[in-house]
Amino acid sequence: MNAEPRPSLSTLKLTCAYSHEHYQEIAGQLEKLGEYKRRREIEESLLTGANEFTVNGYCYLTARYTDFSVRLTPPSEPSQRPRTNWRETLLSHDIYSNRMRASMHLFEQTLRPRKDDSIFISELHAPLYDWLKRRYRNTIGSEYLGPDLVPGSIDEHGVRHESLTALSFPDRSMQFVLSFDCFEHFSDYKAGLRECARVLKDGGSLFLTVPFRRDSAKNIIRAREREDGTIEHLLPAEYHGDPIRKEGCLCYYHFGWELLDDMRAAGFRDPRASLYWSREFGYLGTEQILFQADK
Repeated sequence: MNAEPRPSLSTLKLTCAYSHEHYQEIAGQLEKLGEYKRRREIEESLLTGANEFTVNGYCYLTARYTDFSVRLTPPSEPSQRPRTNWRETLLSHDIYSNRMRASMHLFEQTLRPRKDDSIFISELHAPLYDWLKRRYRNTIGSEYLGPDLVPGSIDEHGVRHESLTALSFPDRSMQFVLSFDCFEHFSDYKAGLRECARVLKDGGSLFLTVPFRRDSAKNIIRAREREDGTIEHLLPAEYHGDPIRKEGCLCYYHFGWELLDDMRAAGFRDPRASLYWSREFGYLGTEQILFQADK
């Protein structure tokens, strides 16, 4: 680890997109200026030919330079090559991924939370909750423990149960709601957006990440619930890792730019996608995208 000072460029450069058409304009300009080519060349230069390697950079969460660890994703077919999933790798201290580090970096940079602000994050058994709780004492974290539990209840292990589609919090009780790769696991994610708008104070903000298709104007429905509660799969079933369930959580959606319209319909103003990329901070992968909407 290098004993180097904090980067002189401590503010992460952002570009905000407000619609699919707006994003296409931004992407077209970046392509024309050669920015995407520059990023690809930098990322390709970091590959070593090994399936596991490190990339040095500055970790916002630990406030120091470190070697981010990268593990390539094995190919699904013998004829394919291993894939670099920059978003979910580039781990700092084997726990903080690219996505995790950037989410807190942007949360503090764009929303300027105060130490006593009320914050709800829809995860508890995760490193981000621990990091937030140490810095913001009024942080509440939870896990979704199943449909039979009462929202707000605490299980025998001290874990709070909440569902984003039926939160237990009073109206206008939270300054910030943070959700990172959770909305895709709810068949009725629009109910979750409405619940977030309900519990946020006026002037509060929703801050989230989701599996996102930047090339798609519409959300992509992978699965949906029938009226009898059974699941209809429209695409091959996809499950994501879950700290509670070994089998993982079913992914109902890969979101497209329609998500911004869904946020507006739920009662949010000025929903936007923050686009960012940084070699210095280890935020690689064409561009990463994080969503914000205000109450």
